[in-house]
Amino acid sequence: MKIDGVFSGGGVKAFTYIGALSALEEKNHELIRVAGTSAGAIVAALIASGYNSQEMKNLILEQNISEFTDQAKITTFIPSLKWLSLYYKLGIFKGDMLEKWLFRILLEKGVCTFSDLPEHSLKIIAADLTNKRLVVFPDDLDEFYNIDSSTFSVARAIRMSVTIPFFFQPATLFGKKKSTIPIIVDGAILSNFPYWVFQNRKGMYQRPTIGLQLKEKDKHRPEKIQNAIEMASAIFNTMKQAHDQRFITEDTDKNILVLPVKNIESRDFKITDQEKNSLIQSGYKNTKSFLNNWP
Repeated sequence: MKIDGVFSGGGVKAFTYIGALSALEEKNHELIRVAGTSAGAIVAALIASGYNSQEMKNLILEQNISEFTDQAKITTFIPSLKWLSLYYKLGIFKGDMLEKWLFRILLEKGVCTFSDLPEHSLKIIAADLTNKRLVVFPDDLDEFYNIDSSTFSVARAIRMSVTIPFFFQPATLFGKKKSTIPIIVDGAILSNFPYWVFQNRKGMYQRPTIGLQLKEKDKHRPEKIQNAIEMASAIFNTMKQAHDQRFITEDTDKNILVLPVKNIESRDFKITDQEKNSLIQSGYKNTKSFLNNWP
């Protein structure tokens, strides 16, 4: 069956999606359009470029993802300088290695810019801090930034979507308009689960749309707020979820596959192959169970 898919962010927890894709492939579900935020954007782009679940598994087992935490060389000798990098560059890690890796693996499938993909097949979510705007790549490039979306790098768009604030250095977006240069960061701060992105003006979906959402706890459980730290956590979680939750109705909720992930930090770039395989198996098992009852 031809379907569309939406993937939430979640850092390294997104390895779970590889197992989920394997289960979808077994049921002969073909993803026509895909969208994602942050790590979900990586998975969505790989799918749109033609990667299957086994190819993705090979990619992540072959790649030492700790290489993506690339710092300026001088911080190796003077560790305290990384805090200067945080202050002046707005992030500890450069993010260049991640973008180069994305560019290389997408190019292996013949994908460099959005023009190399079927039209409307991929949507990537990011956040424009300068203009206080949620950004959908490639849709918003022409209208808001006067940039030809067909020539924009897919790897660059993903790199922007995965820019965890203060962790990775923000990316900038250079358009033809002579104005303040926008600073783009992780779309998760505004829309971590963009299930709304494939809705038409009437709030309908063109085809069955499955949403895959990474969660550590019950999505319906209220936040416990008893101190300032818990309040700060609740504020951030509300920022990530409140916008998206408006678009989840009783009818669409049955299409949301919640994938529980425990004991793995989203920014654990030193994750072992054993932990990667465990996440993949968990994704496969939970998705197979979900599909048995999916309308």
